[in-house]
Amino acid sequence: MTDGVAIAELVEALEAVRPHPSTVIPTMSAVAPYVARGLGPGDFAYLPSSMGQAVPFALGIALGRPDLPVAVLVGDGSLLMNLGCLCTAAEAGARNLRIVVVENRVYEVTGGQPVVGGAAVDLPALAAACGLRWARRVERRVELPTALREMFSASETALLSVAVRRDPAAPPARPPGPAAPRFAALRRHLAGEGA
Repeated sequence: MTDGVAIAELVEALEAVRPHPSTVIPTMSAVAPYVARGLGPGDFAYLPSSMGQAVPFALGIALGRPDLPVAVLVGDGSLLMNLGCLCTAAEAGARNLRIVVVENRVYEVTGGQPVVGGAAVDLPALAAACGLRWARRVERRVELPTALREMFSASETALLSVAVRRDPAAPPARPPGPAAPRFAALRRHLAGEGA
């Protein structure tokens, strides 16, 4: 994909408009720019060994902390591997869950193979068919701030699919260190126990 925004531009735009406090869960290609800029105490860089887990993980946090906005950045390939999570999110009714789809049309962490369906897949339409009433797509950097603000202002689970340019020179997505201590720190933060 040659059109779209750079992943770093998406991260910066999200950070500029996200409410505070909130939790952001970057996954896959969004992990490196988030780790580079510095994660907040309630954020969690999540790179599972199997794809399709990020939205259910974020939904669990959103249901457990309904007072806290929760945003997850998930790859389009990862989301397509578990479309049922959109039905679950819609039915669960988490008013604080925000799903930001990094739509680069490749399975980035497995070598850049094309995503099944490619350009024919309309992720906001799929989300709407699953019951999410707020589902949009943006293709240009200039559209991001307004779309992200509207997403965070939604009164229910919302999905924003963002056309992201693939950077062939980017290193493969890697987890930022051992998961167990990061999970423990996130649990303490969400429970209000401090670091």
